[in-house]
Amino acid sequence: MFNFFKKKTPKSNDLLKSYQHKDKYFYRIAKWDWMTPSQIVIYAPPRMITLDDWPQLVFIDSRGELTVGEYFQELAGQYDGNIPVGLDEVVITEIESLLKEGLIALSNSKVILDKTFEKPLSQQNSLL
Repeated sequence: MFNFFKKKTPKSNDLLKSYQHKDKYFYRIAKWDWMTPSQIVIYAPPRMITLDDWPQLVFIDSRGELTVGEYFQELAGQYDGNIPVGLDEVVITEIESLLKEGLIALSNSKVILDKTFEKPLSQQNSLL
């Protein structure tokens, strides 16, 4: 009776351990710019793409400096030991989605971003 008051044991974030790309570096391969102070637009001709919060965060953080596993650890560290259940699933889902759309790529080693993808277009001297 009243089992809904009992604390449930959260699932662990073990999905990442079996993720095939956990040791790969991820990086942007699309031009982008700030559309508003909190929203970006990605130029992937013939499309212009806007993203929800999580995919946008992953896209902006796709700098080729961290592996997927290291990125997860960095995000998890922001939660002071109370890692949200399923955070690994969110990270993996967003990376897979961005890969499928051709907006990011993977590498076995660190990547120095192409200058056209490093900064928002409004901070560059080039046009689309």
